[in-house]
Amino acid sequence: MDLIDYKRADILSQFVQERGKILPRRMTGVCARHQRWLGVAIKRARNIALLPFAGSAAGSSAPRPVEAAKQQAQTPATPPTTTPPPTTPQPMA
Repeated sequence: MDLIDYKRADILSQFVQERGKILPRRMTGVCARHQRWLGVAIKRARNIALLPFAGSAAGSSAPRPVEAAKQQAQTPATPPTTTPPPTTPQPMA
């Protein structure tokens, strides 16, 4: 093989995990030279949006709702209430 074409996303997607990581050489079974070419082709395909940088977050915790985070950021924080120290009566001289 002389060239791994970065425009063939259907072939390149076989060498990328669901989370977006490039599969290692021991799993793909290609030689070192072709693994380097494969990495370059995947990175080029990502830059022109043929492949995603990160896959779906399947298996991870659900993302927090954006609206709730915005509302928490907009509410002003209430300063802590402090009680004055107890006063002791001063003896009259």
